[in-house]
Amino acid sequence: MKYDVIIVGAGTAGSLLANRLSRSARVLLLEAGPSNLVSMNPFTSQSPWLHVPLGYLYTMTMPSTSYGFKTMVGPDREIEYPRGRTLGGCSSINGMIYQKGNRGDYDGWNVEGWKGKDMKECFESIEKEGKWPVNKQRLSWDILDSFGDAVEEKKELVRSERLCDSEEEGVGYFQVNQSGGLRVSAFQAFVDDRYVTVKDERERVYNNGNLTVVTGAVVKELVFEEGGGNKVVGVEYWKEEGGAIDDRETHEFRVREGGEVVLSAGAISSPHLMMCSGIGCGTEGERVALAGVGQNLQDHLQLRQVFKLAEGTTSLNPMANSLFGRARIGVEYGLRRTGPLSMAPSQLGAFLRSSPELEFPDLQWHVQPLSLDKFGDEKLHDFPGMTAAVCNLRPTSRGAVELSGGSKDVRDKPVIDPKYLDTKHDQLVAARGMRMTRDIVLGSRSFGKYEPEEWLPGMKYESDEELAECAKKVGTSIFHPSGTCRMGGEDGDEGWVVDKSLRVRGVKGLRVCDASVMVNITSGNTNSPTLAIAENFSRILMKEKGWT
Repeated sequence: MKYDVIIVGAGTAGSLLANRLSRSARVLLLEAGPSNLVSMNPFTSQSPWLHVPLGYLYTMTMPSTSYGFKTMVGPDREIEYPRGRTLGGCSSINGMIYQKGNRGDYDGWNVEGWKGKDMKECFESIEKEGKWPVNKQRLSWDILDSFGDAVEEKKELVRSERLCDSEEEGVGYFQVNQSGGLRVSAFQAFVDDRYVTVKDERERVYNNGNLTVVTGAVVKELVFEEGGGNKVVGVEYWKEEGGAIDDRETHEFRVREGGEVVLSAGAISSPHLMMCSGIGCGTEGERVALAGVGQNLQDHLQLRQVFKLAEGTTSLNPMANSLFGRARIGVEYGLRRTGPLSMAPSQLGAFLRSSPELEFPDLQWHVQPLSLDKFGDEKLHDFPGMTAAVCNLRPTSRGAVELSGGSKDVRDKPVIDPKYLDTKHDQLVAARGMRMTRDIVLGSRSFGKYEPEEWLPGMKYESDEELAECAKKVGTSIFHPSGTCRMGGEDGDEGWVVDKSLRVRGVKGLRVCDASVMVNITSGNTNSPTLAIAENFSRILMKEKGWT
């Protein structure tokens, strides 16, 4: 059977594309991960941690839901780099924080049809539709409120009730993509609409007759037309059953004449699949030379500072470290869908400028009412603690995704090197951010009542140079890879991969639609900007094809 569109990846972008395109076209949606949705009830679902917000602690590292990538951080350090491998992709395992970036991000891309006003319209359209829930969190903490007070005290700001973009400096609780204390992934919202309100039956996607979803489909390579041309006509994939790939046989799907293959596998897997299929630069058996594939990798590096607080302060640490406390947490969530199990990874946020000359904030804080030595530790500290992590929203360092040892087998994980803190600018911004965190926590009247003490990394790091070196040791990703198949097309620009219609340069029938097409990373969490990218692209493609 042939399709009008084959979408590789049922993640954030792929799910929205399937929703929009299947109203008029025959669409095949391929997902490497397993099927996971039985119901929106975590107690009857096959994968309950995919629905419980705090379940990200498990799903980010579970082989059944994450690719288990690792990324280089310097010559002898690497960190976990979770990427969703399940229906909903990263929206099924991420922090659920709703952010849009700012108009300057998109204007800075300098690509026709992708400016701030264009993307604003896409965000507003998605919000108005009502499928993608954006709600207040169902808990608050005194220590987080005091952190917010401290930011207001130091920066003379007004508390934000809807901290969903980085247009202005501000502090407040993040809004989240949850409904009734449960995570809502892009797949649930836009494809598996048995569990969301459909205002118009004509917009129903599940079982609409035009959409076919195949899980456990590990795409092996892109299929080109016979005769050596550069036209992609389909994909070849292995079928994975029960966690094992049956590579004794492969399956193939093709598009109709004039059809399209769209890669929505994310900023790591989309360029990796292209390179494994011979689209790239310097790969053996290269079919299409395209220097930008896998280059221009950008990410947000968070710099965690842990503060020990006065004995008796209410934080998650003592609650989670006691049997009674954990039981109480479970009961509260079971009865009311509130409490720590409903938590996003970070609850309070702030956007500030590292320099007064900047038009938009370039620093973002993720603040948590808990502390631990490193991300992934099962046990929190024995004392009451808080973590304030700051990140540079617009890093100038650029990394790459490359084949591992030249292997063109997609099952061999690629080499990922974001080259964090590779520029003097990023090192200076890191030092400024960490110093600002100290000033907010240790230098304010509002937070002084908790008698805070910097536990990690510690006050021994003071100068810009010392703080920059410290950042290289303690920095961890917030998992926002982007830019590896960036848009472009201007004269003299040799590094672009896709044009303004997201067509791959020099290849017919192939497009890319995910965070990899960003020219520069957006200033905030990247999941909803990826959704807006898919919304904009769906309009472009439907207009081209005459679909309504």
